[in-house]
Order: sequence, then C-alpha cells, then structure tokens
Amino acid sequence: MSWGNFCFIPGPKKWDEEARPYMLGWLPTVGAIMGLIWALCFYILFRVSLPVMAAAAILTWVPFVLSGFIHVDGYMDVNDAVMSRGTLEKKRAILKDSRCGTFAIVSLIFLVLVEFGFMASACEAGTVAYARLVMIMTIPRAFSGLMMMTLKPMNTSQYIEMKRDHEAEVFLLVQTVLWIVIAALVSGGEPVKVLLTAGLCLLGTLISIFMARHELQGMNGDIAGYGILWGELLGIVSLVL
Repeated sequence: MSWGNFCFIPGPKKWDEEARPYMLGWLPTVGAIMGLIWALCFYILFRVSLPVMAAAAILTWVPFVLSGFIHVDGYMDVNDAVMSRGTLEKKRAILKDSRCGTFAIVSLIFLVLVEFGFMASACEAGTVAYARLVMIMTIPRAFSGLMMMTLKPMNTSQYIEMKRDHEAEVFLLVQTVLWIVIAALVSGGEPVKVLLTAGLCLLGTLISIFMARHELQGMNGDIAGYGILWGELLGIVSLVL
C-alpha cells in the first residue's frame, strides 16, 4: 500500500483500511528505496561522463518522478493557501481548490531553481556520498508520515478517520534510525556529512509542517507533501556544505 501510494513505479497493492497506519509507517523504507534508485542514477550519469549541467538537470528531476509528483500538488496547494493571507476559511477553501494560483506556480519555480543550482554545484564538486542522497529521500518522508500519524488532522482530511496506532509510530521510528545507521556505516568514512544531511532534512520538514499547520489549523496530506519538498530542498542544499 505504501509503495503503491507514494512511488510511481508499479507494484502490487491490495487495499486494507485497517493497515492504513502501517502504510504511513513504511514511508522511511519506501523513501530509502527511492533514494537508492536516485543514487544509482547519480552513479550512472557520472560513469558516462555526462556534462555537469545536464546531469544536474536529470538528478533534480528524478526525485519528482520517483514520487509521481504526488507531493508537488500539496506543496503548491499549501503555498497558494498560506500566501493568500486571508482568513482561515479562505485559506482552507484555496487549499481544496483544484485550480492553480500564482503563488503556487512562483513557489514551484523557485523551488526547482534552487534545487537545480545546488545540485549543479554538488555535481561539479563530484564529492557527493550516495548515502546522503538516500537520507534526502528517507528523512522527510519518515517525519512527514510521523506528523500525519500524531498531529490532529483537519476535518476535511482523508486521514481523519484513520485509527491511531502507537505501534505503527514506533515501527516508523525504528526504521528511520536503522536507515540512518546504515547510511552512516556505508558513507565511506563520512558519517558526519550523512548526519548533517539528515539533520537539515529533519529541520526543513518539521519547521515547514508546523508553520503550515499553524496557518491552516490542522494537518492533512497536502501539508505532509509540503514538508517533504522542504525537507528534500534543505537536504540538497546540504550537499555543498
């Protein structure tokens, strides 16, 4: 269920409403697998000596494609709603509106530009540890999933009727810690850089989610996607630090 909902690569999916909390609980591992695919793309592009700018363009594009652009929708909707600076009712109405506003488009343009710029710098340096790419895909999904499981949802959220399961939350955290440890161990002697990337991903995810939640007075899937893209952005920025 987690793979089928949060990754575009086809896979078997048998829906079970009782398992929904565990669908979110598997997000760290789904993210880690996507990160490994991203790292493989990075390796292949540099083995074929693709020009830096071309490689950076493809590597900026890959995370969006792997997720099927599902989180882009939430990122754009939340920016449209929050930047309207209207009443709570107006913000929530904009959040659910299927039309795309100016704030959404401008925000996405700047997100992609910043990610491309830092990815190009990282490619030019040629010193990116693949384990850091795995962290960029794992940490934002892990903690966005955790926020969906623990924070009070909006009454319009599809997760409002989801049964809360503390075991699923523990399951998610255990996976997250496990992937951080594995990434640090295989980082080629650069565990500090892996932890730096993980820390900035966590910071970007949590700050953006709590700010959006404050503005919209509740949690939903759009805010979770918003947090994931902010976490990934700071993770990509960390590659050049």
